[in-house]
Amino acid sequence: MNSKMLNNIDKIISSILEEDNNFKKYSVLFTPRKVVGRVEREINKILNALQKEEYYGDMDLSIVGDFGLPDSVTGLGRLRIVHGDVNLERFEITDLGNLERVDGYLNINGTKLVTLDPLKEVGGDLHMLSCPNIVSLGSLKRVGGALDISYSSLSDLGSLEYAGSIHIENVDNLKTLDPLKEVLGDLKMEFSSIVTLGSLRRVGGSFYAAYSRLSDLGSLEYVGGNFDTRYSRLSSLGELREIGGFADLSYCSNLVSLGLLRKVEGKLYLMGTKVTDLSNLENVGEYVLVDYGSKVDTSKLKSGVMIELV
Repeated sequence: MNSKMLNNIDKIISSILEEDNNFKKYSVLFTPRKVVGRVEREINKILNALQKEEYYGDMDLSIVGDFGLPDSVTGLGRLRIVHGDVNLERFEITDLGNLERVDGYLNINGTKLVTLDPLKEVGGDLHMLSCPNIVSLGSLKRVGGALDISYSSLSDLGSLEYAGSIHIENVDNLKTLDPLKEVLGDLKMEFSSIVTLGSLRRVGGSFYAAYSRLSDLGSLEYVGGNFDTRYSRLSSLGELREIGGFADLSYCSNLVSLGLLRKVEGKLYLMGTKVTDLSNLENVGEYVLVDYGSKVDTSKLKSGVMIELV
């Protein structure tokens, strides 16, 4: 067992044991010998797994990382596919070695990774909190679950085309969602610098980009849930045709056009916008809410569209 591992074990034991007049009271259920034995078993399990190309089961290197692996271990060895979850939180490696696929979730929070290559697919969630060295998602094409990116230096999505859902928060360098094509669930952008959705065509759930710098919906055609872009910089809804919930465009002061929008299942909020032409709208499930004194042209309203002044 290396010195780093022993030092960390000693720190953990010291934090658990009570001290009274310099006398340590050892728990009968938790002894240093048991800790050392458990750590050694976990270390050996990981080292054996890194010798394989495929591993069946979950891998939690966050616990082992607290104790330190041998200095010779700098990556994930020969691993190419993991049929399970992988937790690398705070694990001190800079690359994923040969890893191409994780069938479960992948947690890389707080790691020193500089690239995700050659990773192509994550079947479950991908958590990227505080990963300051990763600037691109590289060859990753699909995330089956939730993609959570927070406090990151990410500047592009690499090859990513599909995700189950996406949450982006405090990511200052990312300006576009290209080459993303579809998000099956919700897409939420908070405190981001994204200005265009690029090639994204479909969001199956709700879309949230209120108080954002978003100015262009790119190729977006469909949102299955609610649409909330209050106080954003949008000037037009472009190619967007259908919204499956409410649409809140309140106080988008640059907004002059609803573009190709045809249908909104819930309410449509237009207070504080410059929209005057609603002629393309065919159906709004509830009311279109506009300001008193609004210059909206009501002469061309279709039967499925009703105005309410607020």
